[in-house]
Amino acid sequence: MSSQLELFNQMKEKWEKDIQSSSDRDYSFDTLSGESVDPLYYPVNPYEDYIEKLGFPGQFPFTRGVHANMYRGKLWTKRQFSGFGTPE
Repeated sequence: MSSQLELFNQMKEKWEKDIQSSSDRDYSFDTLSGESVDPLYYPVNPYEDYIEKLGFPGQFPFTRGVHANMYRGKLWTKRQFSGFGTPE
């Protein structure tokens, strides 16, 4: 477990470094009741496969987005593509 905790701390430090170089949109991130929303929530005691299953934003496995500040800096986009040829 200590190696997992060390990995968690390394990934967290990398995320903290990455978030310093990214900028948020000019928007107030608050709940309807006026409570501010932190840029990231994570467990105090991370479970064994936390990094493998969830990780940090901007890091593999990208379950929290491809940017370190998730969608605070850039809104997600809807993309549509079409293939070439017929549907057969």
